[in-house]
Amino acid sequence: MKNFFKSCHDAIDCAIENKSFGLYYSETTRPNLLIHMHDCCEIFLSLSEGDNFLIDDKIYDIKPNNLFVRLR
Repeated sequence: MKNFFKSCHDAIDCAIENKSFGLYYSETTRPNLLIHMHDCCEIFLSLSEGDNFLIDDKIYDIKPNNLFVRLR
């Protein structure tokens, strides 16, 4: 089963459909991550500084090496 994707949306779909996981990696400083909701866990590791990350109605500034974990 394929678990590594070039799109965040595809990784989420894989995780939900297969009750497994999907990996998404972006080398851009501003990947296209529109606000989205989904019924799966999410782990986000920032390797560089970015804009903001929204989790449960709270906005966090993204700094290098930040790790965000959202459990549904």
